[in-house]
Formats: sequence, C-alpha cells, structure tokens
Amino acid sequence: YTWKMLNHIPIDQPITPGGAAICGVTSGVVCAVLTCPLDVVNTRIKAGNVETSSILGVGSEILKKEGVAALFRGVALRSLVLGAGSSIFWPIQRSVAHWLQPYESCPF
Repeated sequence: YTWKMLNHIPIDQPITPGGAAICGVTSGVVCAVLTCPLDVVNTRIKAGNVETSSILGVGSEILKKEGVAALFRGVALRSLVLGAGSSIFWPIQRSVAHWLQPYESCPF
C-alpha cells in the first residue's frame, strides 16, 4: 500500500508488474541488509571456526575481533541477488494472482 500511496494510485487498483518489480527490488535489498549480520553469524557457526555456537556469543566475538563491517561482509552481493530475485518473483506473483482472480469463487 505504501507504493500506491506514494504514487497516488487508488487502493482498489492492482499494482502493475513494473510497480511490483520496483517493490520487489526494494524489499529484497532491505531484507538483505537487515538479515546480513545474522547470515554472517550463521555461516561462521556452520563453518566451525568459532569457540561457541551461541548466536549472541559469535556475534559479539565478531564485533570484538573484526568490527561492525565484518557483520556486513557480502551485503552488496546478497542485496544484488535478493533484489534481482524479488524483482522477478513479485511481478510474476501479481500477474498470476490477477489471472486467477476470476476463479476465486471456484470450490476446488
């Protein structure tokens, strides 16, 4: 709904595939940035290069030894992948939902 409000589109009008792609890129990049530290900690635990298997313990160990930047290692590539994937997924999802809308009352 934020996309519609920013672009003065009525709420009852469906988002176009282009609008869905822009929303997809935005959500993919935001998701990548917000979850990157957790992904870095998860990778370190799975690799077994840490003294503890506690999420908070590994996170604080990374912060002490390598700094905040280490928690965001790989964020650019992760943003690119998730942004591109979401920009493809959401327009397809919106198109299929629009295509299936006449079958909404179908009992199957």
